[in-house]
Amino acid sequence: MSVVACDPFDKPSRKLFAIQLDRTICYPEGGGQPGDRAILSEGDRSCRIIDTRKEIPEDSGDVRIVHIVEGPCPFVVGDHAHLTLDWPHRYEFMRQHTAQHMISGLLYTRFGIGTVSVHQGDEILTVETDRTDISIDTLRQVEALVNEAIRSRIPVTYEERSHREAESLGLRRGIKVEGDVRLVRIGNLDVIACGGLHVASTDEVVAVLFVGTEMIRGHVRTIWKTAERAVSEIHRNQDVVRSLVSVFSAQPQDLAEKAEQLQAQVTDAQWHRQKTALRLATSLLLSEQQACSCIVSGTPVVTLDISAEPELALKQFAEQLDSYEAIALCVVQEKGGKLSWLIGLKGPLADRIPFEALRSRLLPLIGGKGGGRPPVWQGVGSDVANLIPFLESFKSVVMELGGA
Repeated sequence: MSVVACDPFDKPSRKLFAIQLDRTICYPEGGGQPGDRAILSEGDRSCRIIDTRKEIPEDSGDVRIVHIVEGPCPFVVGDHAHLTLDWPHRYEFMRQHTAQHMISGLLYTRFGIGTVSVHQGDEILTVETDRTDISIDTLRQVEALVNEAIRSRIPVTYEERSHREAESLGLRRGIKVEGDVRLVRIGNLDVIACGGLHVASTDEVVAVLFVGTEMIRGHVRTIWKTAERAVSEIHRNQDVVRSLVSVFSAQPQDLAEKAEQLQAQVTDAQWHRQKTALRLATSLLLSEQQACSCIVSGTPVVTLDISAEPELALKQFAEQLDSYEAIALCVVQEKGGKLSWLIGLKGPLADRIPFEALRSRLLPLIGGKGGGRPPVWQGVGSDVANLIPFLESFKSVVMELGGA
């Protein structure tokens, strides 16, 4: 094969090149099917083809097939080279593409569900439908019918028809080409105009597994796994079930109920834990407020370090400010090398002390940032070592600006 063009592809920084050959064995990306991979070599020179695509140059309406290679490119125009196809990659997507024909065909012929678009990926096959809702039972029926067809070893055949003849067959999808049409037929499961690559018989697909759905553009997109991926998914699920059977000491059919019971217990325990933590925070704040020796304009100035109480959180103290008519509060908590802080102002001091004054004088001590709105401000700092100076400075600033 001869190199007839070699140009940078996409952004030059990606160091990709598009090589055009005078002929090729590589199938270009199209119809949701990825392009072929291969090795282009000659003597001691070689490069890896990571994709094959169709392009329409701006200066010409002719379609050309380009091979995308990772740079640096060792070939120039006029060089001769050999193509070695990545057959496992090609064959995997032939099987996946054939499976998609069966899925889309059965969705249409058995349930009247059309296919809008498809995508064949490295892990999953997706079929976007024209429906806003499809029952799981329907998709499991499709799965069963596809696997029955796989076991039946139905040949995949091709036939040439005129455009008019092909259109008269009532195909599930419109014909995208002009002139004579190549029809791909899989028994009575599907017949469609398609220029893609397929296996010779349905049994080569091995297995198809329905794994879920998602919404896209208002449509249900169905998700499948095929061939070895389907088998691996089944084995993985079996391993999970076996592990859960051991953990719960239950039969597989009882696992969902056991998991729901455990979730309910966890939710209940979390609720009680939060209530206990709130009571602890309430008691701690009340105790500190009553024992406070720093009073400014009739307002207790309270500082708290709750780093040794991991079950407590700053928000639990913020929630209590409504129960105080007058308080100046600063709470800190060191966790994971960060210092979280909370400042609350209620009563006369809230009018006398602007938060901006506190921000400018306190936050630099801890490399802090944050904000809020009256009566609560909070944030985080990076200098944990200044925890105590931060609390002491809060008292000093409140005493200075509060009129003590």
